[in-house]
Amino acid sequence: MKVPIVLYLLVSGCAVPSVDEQENFVKDDDECDFMCGGNSPKIDHLGFHDLHMWGGLPSKNGFRLAGFRDPSGKPQGLAVTGAQIKGISTVPNTPPLIGASLIGSQFTVTRDNTSTQYLIKIADVGRVDYWAKLRGAVKQAVTYRLQWAQITNVDPVFEDICSKTADAGGISDFHAVVFEGDRVDAERKVDTEVDLHWFNIGCAGHLLAKLHLMGHTEGAKVGAGFATKLDERTTVVKMLSADYCGRGKAFTVAGVELTWRDDKSWMALSPITALIEARFGPNGATCLDTPRLLANPTDEGTALFPDLMKAIEDECAMPPACDQNTPGTHIFSANP
Repeated sequence: MKVPIVLYLLVSGCAVPSVDEQENFVKDDDECDFMCGGNSPKIDHLGFHDLHMWGGLPSKNGFRLAGFRDPSGKPQGLAVTGAQIKGISTVPNTPPLIGASLIGSQFTVTRDNTSTQYLIKIADVGRVDYWAKLRGAVKQAVTYRLQWAQITNVDPVFEDICSKTADAGGISDFHAVVFEGDRVDAERKVDTEVDLHWFNIGCAGHLLAKLHLMGHTEGAKVGAGFATKLDERTTVVKMLSADYCGRGKAFTVAGVELTWRDDKSWMALSPITALIEARFGPNGATCLDTPRLLANPTDEGTALFPDLMKAIEDECAMPPACDQNTPGTHIFSANP
């Protein structure tokens, strides 16, 4: 596990991009794949899901954290621990800013190979129940409404990073969860390591938000006691994305009905009579009955996979059917 120290970041001067540079920037493709679903955190149409807390390394799309200021505009150190953002004062023995006291705080973010700079504002702070229950107890996660604006020579106009979704799972509209450490490879659908220099942003409906509310993140472990191994976290990523073959290919779309149960008794099927879809391990499905897009088809899913079973067979050898002899795995999914 890589562990950081708190870094105090200062906001650098504001640079205004040329019109041509702005046009080229906003026309870039959204590189965020199914891990972000149709509800990824986006700035200028670009999807991203993590930021380096020190600002030293770029995200996949070249975003870097360049500074953090409290609601009054004073520079602060930044920490994300226990799935909570914390503003660390430069004044010794000053309590950190957490929760609602962060409303109005702002991150400054830059993007490589451009002179463009952005503000990300904490517009609201809320709470949501974890879907997972530890020994039957309900625990809560912190959520944040994050808004972004481009830094120019005029007053910034903020808009929500997260969109509204019917698949929020109890998270308030336009909110996201923020949690530290997990390095999730979006292409391979693998939780590769814990590096506390990084933090993740998962909008409601986003795979990362679901992963967190299921108690399968470092933030859920530190903040709420949900202890999981990397292989277990990867298994849940595979299940949520319907990566049956284990190669990173998602055979689902956002919003498909599904329920699941894990071997820790944190989550139960709803309804209990739901029929098994698949069992999952860190390398994909160990068995597969009826894929979720066949059990609960959607127009988007049918358009994307007109012959779903052939698409799976083209990707890998079809997993065997599930029966009582299928080896136990960390989690299995079922079709309500």
